[in-house]
Amino acid sequence: MSSYSAQDSQQHLLPRPGNESMKDSTVESPPPPRKRLHIKRSLVLILFPLAVIGYYSFIWQFFIVRPRDDVVNYGISGERWIFYSWFIVGVFGLEWSRYGLVGAEFAALQSKRFRAKNMVGLLNHSGSTWSEPGGWGLSFTRFVNSGEEGKDNIGWYGVFKSLGWGIFNPSNWVEGMKRVFGSLKNYTLWYMLTALSLSFYIGLPLSGLTMELSDGYVKTNIRPEVVGRAWEDLHARAWWSYPSTIEQAWKAGSPTTIPGIGIIYTAGYIDRGRYEGLQGIPNTLPMDDGLPEMFLAPQGRTPVSGRAWGFRVSYNCSIVEKESQFTARSQKDRYMEQYVSVGMESHNVHGYAEVVSRAVASYESPSSFDPESTSTWDIIEYVLWQLRLPATYPESEVNNFTSKLEPVIQDMESPVEKSENGSWSLNKAYFDKQPQNTTIVERNISRLLDRIIDVTPPIGLRCLAVSTFGDADLDPRTSTFSSFEERIPRAYTQSSDAEEPIAGLGSTVRKVLSRNYLGFFSSINSRTMSSYSNSMVYGAFLTPQELQKSAMVAFGTETLQLMYDGKYGFEGSWMHPNLSSSIESKIITKGEVPPKVVIVPFCIWALGSISLALFFGFRKRRGETLDGFSFYRLGKLHSSQLKDKNFFTAEEPYQVNTLWDLEGEPGAW
Repeated sequence: MSSYSAQDSQQHLLPRPGNESMKDSTVESPPPPRKRLHIKRSLVLILFPLAVIGYYSFIWQFFIVRPRDDVVNYGISGERWIFYSWFIVGVFGLEWSRYGLVGAEFAALQSKRFRAKNMVGLLNHSGSTWSEPGGWGLSFTRFVNSGEEGKDNIGWYGVFKSLGWGIFNPSNWVEGMKRVFGSLKNYTLWYMLTALSLSFYIGLPLSGLTMELSDGYVKTNIRPEVVGRAWEDLHARAWWSYPSTIEQAWKAGSPTTIPGIGIIYTAGYIDRGRYEGLQGIPNTLPMDDGLPEMFLAPQGRTPVSGRAWGFRVSYNCSIVEKESQFTARSQKDRYMEQYVSVGMESHNVHGYAEVVSRAVASYESPSSFDPESTSTWDIIEYVLWQLRLPATYPESEVNNFTSKLEPVIQDMESPVEKSENGSWSLNKAYFDKQPQNTTIVERNISRLLDRIIDVTPPIGLRCLAVSTFGDADLDPRTSTFSSFEERIPRAYTQSSDAEEPIAGLGSTVRKVLSRNYLGFFSSINSRTMSSYSNSMVYGAFLTPQELQKSAMVAFGTETLQLMYDGKYGFEGSWMHPNLSSSIESKIITKGEVPPKVVIVPFCIWALGSISLALFFGFRKRRGETLDGFSFYRLGKLHSSQLKDKNFFTAEEPYQVNTLWDLEGEPGAW
């Protein structure tokens, strides 16, 4: 093997001698350049991939996939510059990557494993063609298309053509595979460098698609203007109008939306993405599934941070399908009410309801929000039978009345029974030992017996609620609260000029559910109602799902009234001394491409580059890179030997091994 560099193969590009004197002259070869270490490019090839991967990992973890409420987009100041800086990396990244790889390329070509097998294989490395689109296209073409006629290095397409009708012969495919991978064998290093440069070229623009700038908020040191009750004035309100205000808002179907920026702070373990009411600003109190833990704090126009006093609450109403699911109905300390909607007879549906409640939780004793401690929570159990009557005016009768309900409580008797002759009568078991209003309810429902068309099976709810007051730390990044400490509002003395303490959450809900059957329809903006003359006509019974939604609206309405007086404006706002406000800004958020997709090409590029630098970058070599000057210098050095071996007259440059027949080994350059 020759001790002369592969750069001698560039000698055929030099001008041929123009006169006989030059042809006959003897060219004296200058001494070969001394081998040296070229550490700079190797260090770049090691440190630059580590820096790029590290910086992207930093952006990924702390900005792209950080714990955050995607609805609020709360971040830190200056995120836009971090976003822009990544694209500056892209501007210089491709060139820096090539800068390091060309140094390792020259060193790798000196090894027996990666040295070029022929002249063309060596010339392919001149000019770093593997680092540009032209070289990538050549790789694809060489691997797919057929090569020159009679050559061993033939692509997939050429293999397919050569198989002919022997396509189903496995041995033909084995031989074809050998020819295809012959190209990989002859150009191993070139394909490797192409793959590394292409991986970085693909990963860099993809990384830009994993992040984007969105509208959000950043913290300021300004004290916010907020709305909401404080520890000092929770009970300072007109207590006599408090229940009626809640009832009126519930009947009107008022939205249970938080005022101001409208953030419901939840416990850290709660997945906010599961709840529809938390998917927009302002947040809305739950309408179907209750939140396990909520903290309602004073609200500003923008997100706030710090420690604040507020209302910690959890409530949920579930549909009952079996009587055994009720617990308070069988307890001695229960409070029970009966109700039948006969206050207004100009409609075709009525309801008979039984409401049982048990108030255990007290603001004077610690409250537990552990799901295993529901025995200490307040309970409201509601059972409803619905009766259909003829419409007040025959011409307004509903012909396609919807009476099917699902699910219903299967194992409960009805307070109204139908006899064999088709008449309706009362089930005395419901009215013999009932609350004080039993006589009134029995008399009112008796007035309807001769007009009943149908009575539905019972539908029911079981509502649980627990609430307390205290201080908590607010995290606007995730819209969560932490470090809660219970602090009950001060007790007002029972003097003539003192405010009366507001009852706990659930007390007004019980009253609303006990006497507002028709209010269920209006509270959920039901479309089954229509008016005719001076009467109302209903086209369907209230479903269990509608009953559940209405009860949740009642809880939400009372919660809003308790903490925010049911108002949405900033009249009566006040400056909070312990909170910090925020301003609008640009925040880094997730883009269209998942960050994990970028890790694959980045890791291929980084691991391959570092491996080349470690294995070959710190070897001594006669030049820094395999550039045009190196080819010229070494070609000049060994021009006489190349001429003597008829290098320039070879008919098959792909097969010429003249360069390797020179004196020395490949490692000599």
